[in-house]
Amino acid sequence: MELRNLKAFHSVADCLNITKAAEKLGYSQPAVTTQIKILEREIGTNLFERVGRQIVLTPSGNIMKQYVDQMLLLLEDMTEKINETKQAVKPIIIAAPESYCIHYLPFLVADLVRQNINLQLITCSSNRVMELISQGKADIGVVAGSVSPAEFETTVLEKEDCLLVISSEVYRKNKTIDFLKTYPYISFQTTDSYKKILNDCLNQLGFLPSSIVEFESEEAIKKSVLNQTGITLLSATMAKSEIESGALHILHRFPGVITTSLLLSKNGHRPDISLAADIIRSKWLSIPAMKHVI
Repeated sequence: MELRNLKAFHSVADCLNITKAAEKLGYSQPAVTTQIKILEREIGTNLFERVGRQIVLTPSGNIMKQYVDQMLLLLEDMTEKINETKQAVKPIIIAAPESYCIHYLPFLVADLVRQNINLQLITCSSNRVMELISQGKADIGVVAGSVSPAEFETTVLEKEDCLLVISSEVYRKNKTIDFLKTYPYISFQTTDSYKKILNDCLNQLGFLPSSIVEFESEEAIKKSVLNQTGITLLSATMAKSEIESGALHILHRFPGVITTSLLLSKNGHRPDISLAADIIRSKWLSIPAMKHVI
């Protein structure tokens, strides 16, 4: 039995008038009559009979009305409960540093939304990401640098090169000078993970910056270097477009020193969070930002 036919029967049984029932349903009168006849053929008995100019329910029709009334009430209740559940589903909170929120995560949003996943992105330092995951204030974290496996469920997404760069304009004008000693180092406001990457790279060069200028934003750091203010370390992805355009010059490459990891709480998580994490893991290296990295 089709639901639309049962709804037509319910309306006619309430109105006991096919014309009024058709108006209520938004159907034509012949269409409603046809739906009733289909039901009667399926059941094998008449559901209505005429008494003078009126139609009334037959004994079979009365029995059917009791069950159809209950069924439609249950259907309405079920629909309400499902809608309440949809509205009650909390968004998945993904926390990550600025460079990941700009260059990576936007390319994953479509894949996540296709799975009916609601999202909220938070931009913050890697240290803050770990705090938010530990406190249950974020569901998924993406961080740069080392992570304690004892605290989180961790997946390494990639290992990326780090580049020591300077404005190409400065490099062309001053090829003979020691840029490390002459120009200030433009730094991200120090976090533990950034400090370790910075120290590891600069120790390889035997270099300790005499002058450091700090910024909160990685984009601000890059713009400062492009403005010929100093030198800095950038991920290969972060510097990709400027290297390709010739705006930045690579002074030194540090292969695979930036580890990007996905973090989840070890306290368990909802099925939709597990699904979102699986999508991020499987799609990460196919993100356009990762293709043909310098």
